[in-house]
Amino acid sequence: MSKLKEKSDYGLQIRVIADVSHVKLCQPGNPIRYADIFDNTHSRLVAAIYPLYQNDIDFHREIYEAMSAVFGAEYELLSFLIRPRLRDQLYVNWASLVQPQTPSDDVKWFLYVIATLINPNPPPIIAIDRLETNLHPIMQQIAMEYAIEAARHTRVHITTQSPTILESLEDAEPMPIITTVETLDGQTNLRTLSAKAVLEYAKHYSLGDLLRTNEIKLIESEMS
Repeated sequence: MSKLKEKSDYGLQIRVIADVSHVKLCQPGNPIRYADIFDNTHSRLVAAIYPLYQNDIDFHREIYEAMSAVFGAEYELLSFLIRPRLRDQLYVNWASLVQPQTPSDDVKWFLYVIATLINPNPPPIIAIDRLETNLHPIMQQIAMEYAIEAARHTRVHITTQSPTILESLEDAEPMPIITTVETLDGQTNLRTLSAKAVLEYAKHYSLGDLLRTNEIKLIESEMS
């Protein structure tokens, strides 16, 4: 394993989107090679999972633990059909079904997120736009456990509109950076919340409830 920088060099940043349809963390022209950019096509799913799943016992175990946390004993394992010059296929083996099944979109996205977060050689930045896309709240909670752990080894940026994602941060140590994004009169405003103020509010309120009621805007910013 390569030497890591001091823990303070890394961290989890949550960007809460309000009234913004889409935010790209890496704009065209930026060095994309410094980040893993997620999309909803799952075109890189097999490439992201297959080599490590076959050759890294720890990676294989963590995929099993993540899937079992969602599906319990119903999940057995992943299987692959790798064919030269043809599209590779990923299947999920379920205990109650005889034949392996093509995963649904939510399972594909969940696997893609987890596989990138547990990669033993993470990029300097992992950027996940709308982590909650297609995911059941339980999947969101589990994915955030892995995101918080990944942030100990690399920088993780997540955009979200999900109260469940925010609630997953309440016991994180140290408290991740939370930035709100809001559009007013055609202007986009970014405001980083004071970690001290967030912790104080968290003693009395759920961060998810603050987002649901839009009272998150009442939390002091870092510069206040």
